Amino acid sequence: MQRLISEDGKPLSSGQTKSEDERITYLENHPAEFRRITQRRKDDEARMPELLREIPNIFLFTNLGSEGDYTRIVFQPILRFMRRAIKIAWFTQWQVC
Repeated sequence: MQRLISEDGKPLSSGQTKSEDERITYLENHPAEFRRITQRRKDDEARMPELLREIPNIFLFTNLGSEGDYTRIVFQPILRFMRRAIKIAWFTQWQVC
């Protein structure tokens, strides 16, 4: 079982803590749902290495330069690879700073 204890390095608010407590109580009372979620997480983790290997083949990355400690990178999908079995959300262009 996993429990969320913070977001962005900050402790959860009282409302978030209550929601997390309710989620855990629900999973304790619904073991089939807990098993389903756990299996889905394991399946996702098993597919992650394949996804990471494919990223350079699916996206075109362009380095826009650095500003201090940050490097600005723009990436967009390479259209000929968009029909691969790996399902990736597609937007026209992403920018990571």
